[in-house]
Amino acid sequence: MEVNPEFAAYISAYTAGLVSTESSIKVILQSEIGLEVNEDKSLKNDILTFSPSLQGKTYLTDEFTLRFQPEEKLKQGEIYTGELDLSEIIKNIPDSLRIFKFLFQAKKQ
Repeated sequence: MEVNPEFAAYISAYTAGLVSTESSIKVILQSEIGLEVNEDKSLKNDILTFSPSLQGKTYLTDEFTLRFQPEEKLKQGEIYTGELDLSEIIKNIPDSLRIFKFLFQAKKQ
């Protein structure tokens, strides 16, 4: 999957390629993330989803970084697609850039 280069104005880094089955998944934005969080710093709204589905929580680790922590290990060899709804974070974002999609694969260990 090729990522639209226009996302570089909003996304500075994200989890991609081969990752450990015990990895968390991160997306780092170019601007501050002004979203409501719970006491444990998990997001109140579910803006990061995965296919195949992963259960877990998304945390705000600093003003620019989202970290999804899966409840269970990732399935070895599985290719996952992440989708981040940027319209929840960035107001007036063009419709073509509203959903940021990215791929990563859990290593066979």
